Amino acid sequence: AETGKIKWAFQNNYHDVWDMVTMAAPVRVDVKRNGQTVPLVVQTTKQGQVWILNANTGKPEYGYKEVPVVQSKVPGEKTWPTEPFPDGLSLAQMTIDRDHLSQLSPQANADCKAVWDKNKLHNEGPYTPPAPDGWTAMVPGAIGGIDWGGASVDPDIGYAVTNVTNMPTMVQLTH
Repeated sequence: AETGKIKWAFQNNYHDVWDMVTMAAPVRVDVKRNGQTVPLVVQTTKQGQVWILNANTGKPEYGYKEVPVVQSKVPGEKTWPTEPFPDGLSLAQMTIDRDHLSQLSPQANADCKAVWDKNKLHNEGPYTPPAPDGWTAMVPGAIGGIDWGGASVDPDIGYAVTNVTNMPTMVQLTH
């Protein structure tokens, strides 16, 4: 803050056509590991991911993978070919299909399938972009996997606690 220069930055998604920004403020915490104090930043995301970054370097403490994702079908729009996924720290449901809708009751399941069929819903996996033809089931949904609530961290016991929401949203492109 004194110099005005960015110390480090970390990008948790590359081309946000899903409204999957980070909503909650990061949590800064020191933890003891192998007798050393390690300064960390815990950042939750609307995708339901938890990023644990080194506060000095911005590097993920537990690694991540670049995973190929579905590409946009909107003429002239180019989504990034991959998105980062933290190793073992994706907590929300990131995909849905017709065969895995509500199981509360046979009637609830039938009602959900009817909505799916009527709207020609589709979801092709994590980060499915809205398509120009029909409706897209956005998962974990517009209110996010982990939204405004963020995480609470207890460094004494080494736990981070967060609320995770799985409520798909139907989105449709219009012009």
